[in-house]
Amino acid sequence: MKKKHLIFSFILILLFSLTTVRAALDIKYFSEEKISDQQLKDLAVEKLYIPYDADKAYNKSELDQKNTVSIWIMMERKKKIELIDTLKKMWLEKENTVIRLPASHYVDELNGVIYNNLSRENGFEELRRGLGAMFKTIALMDGDYDNGKSMVETLRNYSGEDLFEYFKVNFPDKYEKLVKLDKERGR
Repeated sequence: MKKKHLIFSFILILLFSLTTVRAALDIKYFSEEKISDQQLKDLAVEKLYIPYDADKAYNKSELDQKNTVSIWIMMERKKKIELIDTLKKMWLEKENTVIRLPASHYVDELNGVIYNNLSRENGFEELRRGLGAMFKTIALMDGDYDNGKSMVETLRNYSGEDLFEYFKVNFPDKYEKLVKLDKERGR
């Protein structure tokens, strides 16, 4: 029962974080290699983002209240996949939005974004903005957030004009993919 409560709490935190986008749009933080859960935890401990004994009950409850990224770092891969699958289902039901790529893709991408933010000098601040926003931004940039509307306009509306222009300039291949998808789908 307590486990379900934690997952439900985590999902609620994510939903309240969905409108925050800057942490993930600056995707130069993506890693070229897949980051394992253990690599991510080790770096988080090294950078003092989480304590070395974060899995102990007294630290875990404190971290659970801080932010979704701390919880994500401590989660096992199987639980991360289950969480992403749950969010995908929620978006389908609540926003009529389809996310087609497998949850494992998003686990790898989120681990990479978090890892690279932790590796940067001031990366901690970006991580406070929320895991849900990072997930949604990644899906938007990959052309995998399909709400039946223009992918280009959906990303523009979500990120704002300044970040959208940054995306176009720094990720021209991803931008062209979105334009192509819009054209193929008549949007």
